[in-house]
Amino acid sequence: MEWREPPAAHPGLFAISPKWTAAASAHIAADEIRYVSPVFSYDAKTGEVLDILNVALTNNPAIDGMQAVSVAAASFLASTSLINPQESAMDELLERLRYLLNLPLTSTAEEISAELDKLKTMIAGADGATAGLSALLTSKADEIAALSAQVGAAVDLTHYAPIGVVKELQDQVAALSGNAAEDRVAKLINQGKSDGRIIGEQLESYLTNLGKQDFAALSGYLDSAQPIAALSGMQTGGKAPEFDTGGNDLTADELAVCSGLGIDPLEFKKTKGDK
Repeated sequence: MEWREPPAAHPGLFAISPKWTAAASAHIAADEIRYVSPVFSYDAKTGEVLDILNVALTNNPAIDGMQAVSVAAASFLASTSLINPQESAMDELLERLRYLLNLPLTSTAEEISAELDKLKTMIAGADGATAGLSALLTSKADEIAALSAQVGAAVDLTHYAPIGVVKELQDQVAALSGNAAEDRVAKLINQGKSDGRIIGEQLESYLTNLGKQDFAALSGYLDSAQPIAALSGMQTGGKAPEFDTGGNDLTADELAVCSGLGIDPLEFKKTKGDK
């Protein structure tokens, strides 16, 4: 290698008597490769070259003194786009998809594809056919507009009633149902009292509450209860008993029992512990 200082006609570093391969000689002869670019080690203080590591044939050497060549190469690179037009279009498309899908700017093509698959599933019809995102959004917008119009429209009172009116009717129906149930219970209780199946206020109260809770249970009890014939009418045919009650204070039910069983009310009173 030889370094030529100005004012030499061609200053710079030159290879002296190199041996080229046939292929390299052909490129040089055809003026396809014009420069060499060595890689060497040197002393950092003195700049002395210590060893030549390798030498490359090139048209863009990184050698001091070759400024004209470097400037020309830089100008060429500046005027020529190194970006593949197809790659540029793809990058722009991915950027738009990130915006459309509200994804981070760092989302990869695979992540964008996964979101698109989800969107495709959402817009697919029952038969699997896809109408298209634009058509789907237009349809949804029309549905929202129709619902909004209904919200502002007057209510057809022939088809709808205020909730207050409905609640009042429900309360009335419940009250009527309750009254009807109580009437049914009272009717059965009166029938049971009249034919002697229900004796005494305590039994009447118990059966009344039972009927309100479970009408079938009350009805079943009265069906199985045996009437007391003596209590269904008076043996005297409606006349007062022939024996003197002695001014006792027996209840009507107790007097009816005494009359039906032929017991003197005074004796019955003694069994109660009265004097």
